[in-house]
Amino acid sequence: MAELHHIATGRAVRLRPSHTVGRSPDSHLELPENWISGNHARFDWSGAGWEVRDLGSKNGTFVDGRRLTAGDPARLGEGCRVAFGKSDDPWIFLRAGEAGVGARRQPEGTLRWGAANTLSLPDEDHPDCTVFLDEDNRWVADQDGEQRAVRDGELLFVGDTRWELILPSSYRDTVDISVTPPTLSDLHLKFYVSSNEEHVELKVELHGQEYDLGARTHHYVLLTLARVRAAARDPGAPTAGWAYTDELAPRLRIETNTMNVNVHRIRQAFAKLPIEGGANIIERRTAARQLRISNVRTTVHLI
Repeated sequence: MAELHHIATGRAVRLRPSHTVGRSPDSHLELPENWISGNHARFDWSGAGWEVRDLGSKNGTFVDGRRLTAGDPARLGEGCRVAFGKSDDPWIFLRAGEAGVGARRQPEGTLRWGAANTLSLPDEDHPDCTVFLDEDNRWVADQDGEQRAVRDGELLFVGDTRWELILPSSYRDTVDISVTPPTLSDLHLKFYVSSNEEHVELKVELHGQEYDLGARTHHYVLLTLARVRAAARDPGAPTAGWAYTDELAPRLRIETNTMNVNVHRIRQAFAKLPIEGGANIIERRTAARQLRISNVRTTVHLI
């Protein structure tokens, strides 16, 4: 998540995937000084890195002291100095990582940012809706047991609250076919379960390295789905492992809404692993209201 830090004042600004700068009140970074143009400059996440361009301002935009040609993008790296109108009043460009997924609460404008390409709304403790990248590299919202595609700037209603989505481009750099990035299929899920099944720990192995996801109540949902898939005649088949939500919830002795919250928490945990598409560990058939675990290797150990 990239940030700008103003040297003179210490002000810090987290950048949206497309972030405008200017004296206009519609600018994401509004600067009131009279040497700033109404629409002065714009920062953009391209999918491969960050760029800034001058939007035809009167007094120019500067990167490390060099005035930019209007309209021409300048690639930014960690520590670059960017100035608007006056080259001696710079901002430092920091945390030059991927643009993050976020949302702006309407109408007051409160910002909420996610991590690892996942966002929970209204917050982490109440994940009534999860926004994430699906296996087709599209942004989707998983809410009330249904999943649908969403886009940057779309208004999303969560309960009685309205959120404007801030979604970076899902474009990714050209893949180096000589290097295969790890995916869900490379994982080995190891469940450690007490005899009464009230305690479930989960460890995930990836290419010899183990990630301890601890003991969580939502691991039991994942364990149950793993068992459903393992019981299929051919667990790897496209039709294997699906469970109806209205049957699964009673089986788990929880309400459907609680189960959906557990699904959100599972997605969050797997999205943080160093693999592509971790949030897709649980798949949905929205029309049929079915769930299943992705086709991963699992083992169960009694403790």
